[in-house]
Amino acid sequence: MDLIVQQGGQTKGRLQQEWLPVFQYFFREMGYDVKREPEKNRVELTPILTQKKLNITPFDDNTVSSFRKKEREKMLIEKICLFLETAGTNVLEQEEGKEEGVINLKLGLLEIPHIKEPRLEITQCSNANFKKLVEAVRTEGKKANMKVRSSTENRKFDPSEIKVQIISPVASDDEFWKLYGEKYASILTVGIMAKLLEDAPLSVLSFVPVSNLLNLFGTGFQANVNKSSELRKKISGKLSESERDLQQKKLKKADIFFDYQFLIDDQNSKVLLFGGLHIKNTGTEVLRNPVVCIKTKPEHRVKITGQILPKSFSGTKGVQTNTEGVRGWKYMKENWLEDYEKKGELWICPIHTMEIIPGQTEVLSNLQISFPKSEQETMTVDAFVYFKEDRIETGANNRISISFLKKDNYNTNNTVQP
Repeated sequence: MDLIVQQGGQTKGRLQQEWLPVFQYFFREMGYDVKREPEKNRVELTPILTQKKLNITPFDDNTVSSFRKKEREKMLIEKICLFLETAGTNVLEQEEGKEEGVINLKLGLLEIPHIKEPRLEITQCSNANFKKLVEAVRTEGKKANMKVRSSTENRKFDPSEIKVQIISPVASDDEFWKLYGEKYASILTVGIMAKLLEDAPLSVLSFVPVSNLLNLFGTGFQANVNKSSELRKKISGKLSESERDLQQKKLKKADIFFDYQFLIDDQNSKVLLFGGLHIKNTGTEVLRNPVVCIKTKPEHRVKITGQILPKSFSGTKGVQTNTEGVRGWKYMKENWLEDYEKKGELWICPIHTMEIIPGQTEVLSNLQISFPKSEQETMTVDAFVYFKEDRIETGANNRISISFLKKDNYNTNNTVQP
């Protein structure tokens, strides 16, 4: 008799019973808890991270320092919690007391005048208990040019506790989050996840949608079939080709738009823009794998940067993860920079399969666009998105366009002369 395979309360399909031992071993190595329920003839898969518990709090209030930044501590904790909850970790509210099996992390942030580079200091009961966390934080810190120091204090710390103190340069709110805040949160999140997943050697694969892993069992596994989908196929088969095309155009639709803010750097005579490209599914069907083309004019003077990886690095570096799988963006071409300088076109696509459900918005975020000021020259940025599988091509609803007027077009009252 076949076994029903479920994950998160949803039936994924059926598994031939003779595959059960291999199935159990495979998914335990992948970072899943495999629970067999003989009375219901089913197997339930639960990612390990959903069973882990973390309590992260600021330093105790009696930790007094004129350099301490309590508000930024709280905001950093909120950012780390968001990262971890997205990956499925059970982050507790900031509670008093201790619970068995819970990792307790205390975070403090000090801003020290006259230091140029940030550093991070870790204190724990023993080096063995948080070895994976410290190793991961050191690795990420090195990439970010951030020094990491680790020490032990057996008398003051419980084995489940770890203290992290960030020594940061003095910065305004905008500078802090642009230069340091996101970096601190990302480095610590990677370290925490390394600690949480240390029991399962291949547990990072638990971030991949379970349906993709189940397909590895071939004929031993039969995926769950959505009856409503089958019915739609039968109905659409009776429609004429023109009627089907019309139906698809009505159901598959996306809105694309830029959101951005700009500032003018008088000292360097540059215009800087910060923003993102939003891709919203405004139809009733899932849209898959958007391809983004950003076009700029003049081609050789506009510079665009962001969290976009070169094609050769996209499989190993800078990848964001959550319960839906591996996320992020990459350039489609290896020679993207040369192509951009010649044509003014950047071609970008998701690192892995991306599905945008109706009403959902995906964002190509953290775009930074710079353009040197020049009289009588206009800078424009356009965007186009293609869904090849769904046969949809659409341009952004808005264009970024900036023009500069000659100085003699202004009078002394800063009004335009007729």
